[in-house]
Amino acid sequence: MDEKFVQISDRLKEIRKEENLTQKAFADKMGVSQSSYSAYENGTSIPTLDFLMRLADTYDFSMDYVTGRSKNKKGLQGDRNNRFVKENMLTEDGKSEEERILNFTKAMREYIAIAQTKIDELENKISPDKK
Repeated sequence: MDEKFVQISDRLKEIRKEENLTQKAFADKMGVSQSSYSAYENGTSIPTLDFLMRLADTYDFSMDYVTGRSKNKKGLQGDRNNRFVKENMLTEDGKSEEERILNFTKAMREYIAIAQTKIDELENKISPDKK
């Protein structure tokens, strides 16, 4: 099994336990079935990008934290995301705030598209006959 995949399942379990919720209660809160969530947490299924983004938004965590790429829950306070923000938003001298936000949003869309591609590749690798 892919090492990153195990990290995601471990992270999901860690977040749920910090909230003192059962798998059923956490699944309900996140808008998925208990069986789907159980499969995510047990590492037998890959969470969808939509689920991961909803989780990050619900708890105000970075996607890097949710996916196991960072130990920093907020992400923007010190790891890769901080560099990403600075490079794509804060260093655009002479541009209006609106222009910087627009450029940052475009960069984030690209980042999300790359993440979705990686998730699709993993899903195809694990279950090629499902598509």
